[in-house]
Amino acid sequence: MSNIIYFQPKEQRNSLNKMIFKLIPRNSSETYKADVAEKVLTEELYIYYLALVLVHKAYHLVPERHQVNIKKLINLGILDELAIITEYNLTNSYVTSEGEFMCNGIEFELPEGYIARLRVMDQEGNIYVEAFNGHRRRIYEFIYYKSGYRNIWQRVDDKIEKIIDY
Repeated sequence: MSNIIYFQPKEQRNSLNKMIFKLIPRNSSETYKADVAEKVLTEELYIYYLALVLVHKAYHLVPERHQVNIKKLINLGILDELAIITEYNLTNSYVTSEGEFMCNGIEFELPEGYIARLRVMDQEGNIYVEAFNGHRRRIYEFIYYKSGYRNIWQRVDDKIEKIIDY
């Protein structure tokens, strides 16, 4: 089996990044490296590590437990755009860095000039979007009707505690 070759720009080469890079599996015999990364890295660096696993297309090389952690971070809106860019089909909706909400490759505008900032998917698959309009923050639930290709934005600011507890 061939090894995956990773590239790191010169500007980002430092001892910490080198260590994290060495923990990304290059082939199926190095799956144990994800467990080592989880033990030796801080929570913040572990999330960075999982993002690098996606970027370097090593998702299929990490054990299932770490794949589940990646999926949770995607559902919480932390790695959702990255999941789309790397084409792993782990989600069909995300918020772009420009504040656009995308679902199934289609951009959906939020009501009243609001701009999307964060997308969260709960355990039932409901999609919530945190949005701002410059003055206020609101939480909307995205409801998509496949039969008529219609969508509804339902304001759910009062349900924020339920979403955060997820």
